[in-house]
Amino acid sequence: MSGNVRPSLGRFTPAILSLGAFGLLASCGPGHAPDHRAVAVDAAPVAVTTVKAATTDAGTNQVPGTVEAARVASLASRISATIQKVAVEEGARVRRGELLIRLDGRDLVARVEGAEAQLAAARAQRDRIRTLFAKDAATRQEMEAAEAGDAVAAAAVKAAKAQLDYIEIRAPFDGLIAARRMQAGDLAAPGQEILSLQGAGLMRVSATVTQEQAGRLGAGLGIDAILEGGVTVTCPTTVLGPAGDPGSRRFLVKCDLPGDTPARAGSFA
Repeated sequence: MSGNVRPSLGRFTPAILSLGAFGLLASCGPGHAPDHRAVAVDAAPVAVTTVKAATTDAGTNQVPGTVEAARVASLASRISATIQKVAVEEGARVRRGELLIRLDGRDLVARVEGAEAQLAAARAQRDRIRTLFAKDAATRQEMEAAEAGDAVAAAAVKAAKAQLDYIEIRAPFDGLIAARRMQAGDLAAPGQEILSLQGAGLMRVSATVTQEQAGRLGAGLGIDAILEGGVTVTCPTTVLGPAGDPGSRRFLVKCDLPGDTPARAGSFA
């Protein structure tokens, strides 16, 4: 929070929600008038924030925090398949619905074809048994078994075709590719992150505070986020964790920065 804090050019540290280079100042006590003006700064990556968590008769509390995107998505495969193409690099801006990842779907196509062949056989057997049953040449049990076999085969085709929908992964919203974890030729496993996408627009400052500080904060309370370079913007408390971390005994607090704030999500060097 002091005026002689200098941005690090060699490292990119997280924003500080109180004791760092980015700050949040919660106006809880009398005599404090938060500055509601957003000051224009150079659009260089914002890394550290100091957040003044509360102003009381005892003074102002500060806690370190991190600037982050309000919307973040971890893009991963839902099936096990080889990555055929990753269409974007880190730092690329993407639009909602844009194709980002294509998986090799040849095995899935073969699976669909096999399931369709089994369905054709099951359907032929069902029709044959129906004809025999109409002539009292097949039992009801045989007919029911043939009907069940047809239903199972049809479900298998449906499931195999549904898998084909997973070979293309598209952007769920407009944003920026923050990280690329895998390349074409890698084997993607279900749930394994391939790309990290940060939503465009809304940014927020996140920090943890003590139980005492959390007691003086509330939803909508104005907090001053002091950005690197001494720029201060006021933002409302949007998240206040109802339960603290059992290990650190600290509570999560977040506030959304104004939409025109020239800040980008911070990251560790």
